[in-house]
Amino acid sequence: MALPVAKNPGWDGSFPMLGFRIVNDFDRVDPAIINDIASFEVTDVADLVGALYTTNGSLQSAYADMPKLIGTAFTVKCTPGDTIMVKKAVEMAQPGDVIVVDARGYTDTCLGGGNIAVAAQKAGVTGMVLDGAWRDIAEVEKIQMPIFLKAVQPVTGPKRGPGEINTPICCAGAIVEAGDIIVGDREGVVVIPRRAIKAVHEKLMAKRSAKPADPDAKAKKQQLELERRAYIDALMTARGAEIVEKL
Repeated sequence: MALPVAKNPGWDGSFPMLGFRIVNDFDRVDPAIINDIASFEVTDVADLVGALYTTNGSLQSAYADMPKLIGTAFTVKCTPGDTIMVKKAVEMAQPGDVIVVDARGYTDTCLGGGNIAVAAQKAGVTGMVLDGAWRDIAEVEKIQMPIFLKAVQPVTGPKRGPGEINTPICCAGAIVEAGDIIVGDREGVVVIPRRAIKAVHEKLMAKRSAKPADPDAKAKKQQLELERRAYIDALMTARGAEIVEKL
């Protein structure tokens, strides 16, 4: 039975006046820079962007031995439990994009599954980061699509909205904007804000082109470790730590 069509399509009960917004496009960084950053570990990038731009520990890899994720953030904001904007994002995303979804951590229904993952991969999407749930993990693993998620959930939600595309979002505690760079591996997921991409890239490349290995590096490292231990012991003594030799 077909649903009745309202005479006034602008009326929808208590449907909010804000929250249905799509930004069609944004500036993307040079792929060569992304390729450079991809050659570094997530921990290298995390040391530069810090805790404010590292997602919290609520995200997990969708499956074991998942490929590294890197690309340009294509942001999606969903009403918790609703999936319409994820489907729209897959239609809009460009090759090299990472779809990053703010679903407010809702996991009682999933944001999508195997069919959407396959369609996203065909569109050139390099991965997804979901502050929510996903399903069909075996199919996702089969196509080797990197997905970070909060939970696995077999049941899907409604497709009604509202939602937003390419507006600022919060995903697992980190603010993400369209055009940021997203990097993820088994250590976690980090965000390089657009305004800092040039600086982070330069810092990473400078690290790579640093002076040749110091022949005395091993001895210096051992000395540094001794100094660190001495510092800790001195701190314990200064703060009056009680030392018990044996229980």
